[in-house]
Amino acid sequence: MNAAALLGAGLILRAVLVPFFHPLMVALLGLGVAAAADRPGGAARTGLVLRRRERRAARARMTGAAVVERPEP
Repeated sequence: MNAAALLGAGLILRAVLVPFFHPLMVALLGLGVAAAADRPGGAARTGLVLRRRERRAARARMTGAAVVERPEP
């Protein structure tokens, strides 16, 4: 096959397949973030920001410790 035919075939494939890649990659990214956040300590690894009280309660649940409610400063 010559270079012009390969270029044409590549452009046609790109025009047909590219619209499907963005939704596919977004879905895969969402599944990856959900899987990471579901693991213990995953919120910190995925960059999810939690308030101090929620972090304390999550840490207590992971370690099996009692949760002591303190007022927020």
